[in-house]
Amino acid sequence: MNLSHHVTFDNPWRMIIGCFCFLYVLPGQGQTNHDLLKKADQSYIKQDFTKAEENYRKALEQKSSENTKYNLGNAIMEQNRPDEAVTLYEDATKKQNDHVLKSKAWHNLGNALFQKKDYENSVKAYKEALKIVPDDLDTKKNLVLAKKQLLKQQQQQQQQQNQEPPKDQNNQDQQQQQQPSSGEDQKGEQEQKKEAAAQPQQMTKEEAEQLLQYTEREDQKVQQKLRNKESKTTPPKKDW
Repeated sequence: MNLSHHVTFDNPWRMIIGCFCFLYVLPGQGQTNHDLLKKADQSYIKQDFTKAEENYRKALEQKSSENTKYNLGNAIMEQNRPDEAVTLYEDATKKQNDHVLKSKAWHNLGNALFQKKDYENSVKAYKEALKIVPDDLDTKKNLVLAKKQLLKQQQQQQQQQNQEPPKDQNNQDQQQQQQPSSGEDQKGEQEQKKEAAAQPQQMTKEEAEQLLQYTEREDQKVQQKLRNKESKTTPPKKDW
């Protein structure tokens, strides 16, 4: 049985799609390990993710398996612990002879990194999944979302760098910067809250393809601006 569902993350990007499917182990394993995996899968179906995690861990103690690590990662992600899930998904991607497992592991690794706001590596993970299954629409949609967030993150970092005060600024200026934020700052915070409250709309395959192409072009523009900025040299200031 393969179970697939949309994952609801505790952040504004609730559209992010998970492919949390069970990958059952072949019947050549010991009975104890098989029983533990069966109990873990049953608990997962009942959404008792704590119990599922417990039994997956016990099964791993009996026998190490990328399939079990993948399923354990899914149970942990359902408990909103992406840091732990990342390592398990990374291990699952190393299984060379199971392309289905590798594709799903890369996809869910992208989801975990997305939740950690590590958008750069999230994009890379989704691209690895698409190398294995190029027509996976869910992965394409998630890649679009991750690239949009990465562009925003890079633009915010660039703005912060541009707003950094000169190193020789006096203490009075530094104290002024510590004063309560202006109305413009408050307006920016309100806009950010509005953006966080908004939920993305469903996309068709064609819309996802067009948006992906657009974000790739924008990504190239941002990267070029960053390279141009780094190539400029600023004359040293004289401290008389």
